[in-house]
Amino acid sequence: MHLYYPSGDGAGVCVLRKDNWNGGALSFPRERLDEALQRQELTRNGVYVLWGIEGQSAKLYVGEGKTPDRLKKHALKREFWSRAVVFVREGVSLDKADQLYLERRLLQLARCANRCELDNTKDLPECDSDLTEMLPEAKRAAAELFLSEMLLCLRALGIPEFDSEEEPSQAPPSEASNIEPWRVLTTSRNGCQIRAFGRSLVGGGFLVQKRSTGLVDSVPSFEAPAFVNARRKRQELLESPDVKVDGSTFELLRDLKFANPSMAEKVMAGRNGNGLASWIPTESPEVNS
Repeated sequence: MHLYYPSGDGAGVCVLRKDNWNGGALSFPRERLDEALQRQELTRNGVYVLWGIEGQSAKLYVGEGKTPDRLKKHALKREFWSRAVVFVREGVSLDKADQLYLERRLLQLARCANRCELDNTKDLPECDSDLTEMLPEAKRAAAELFLSEMLLCLRALGIPEFDSEEEPSQAPPSEASNIEPWRVLTTSRNGCQIRAFGRSLVGGGFLVQKRSTGLVDSVPSFEAPAFVNARRKRQELLESPDVKVDGSTFELLRDLKFANPSMAEKVMAGRNGNGLASWIPTESPEVNS
């Protein structure tokens, strides 16, 4: 997977491409909508996800169609979202049947994962809904392949609400050579500063490097019910032999694999994360030097 920031700003418009995939994604914060509308990707019809935090939990809206018009309307009428991800197909645009199928499948996955509130309100598919009649068999198989690539992109961007939560695990050696460029997360709290290095795995997941440091204490808002699973993961990690606690900070004693960069930030920094936005690109890790 290749992530490109046209403006050079790691928190700005991001273009995602993947080898051997005829699709692509454009991710951008709400305040960069005007900039995103100038991109060629948004001249095609596609499927999109609006993501944001409302109260203490994530909220999503999934849509399809002529994305520039839809996004302009959503900017006026939907207050919750802070980031959008638009998926398109290179060359010939996704046709209406493909768009509707992918929209329904994303909504179905989000309902089954039960990790967020959905802003979609009409005729939501159940977990066991049969969507096979929406497309012929061959066309449906192609759409499912496209969907699998969409989900990889969403994980890399730190939008995990379409997946069941995963436990941190040790990254197999075979995955260590199949990864994206390094990124660094730095933050401080109560006079303690941490630095963690990580990078996205091409096959999915986010690797945080051995000897990265994290904060033992979390921010007050992290006590919200929405973060109960992340708090449990943090506590289990702090009580495990995989970390060394030193006062208000801890150090990883091995590489750890997380489901996505947002979960990695929750566990390492004890706060809610916004995908790769908090993990700043860096030339090389210094954590082991």
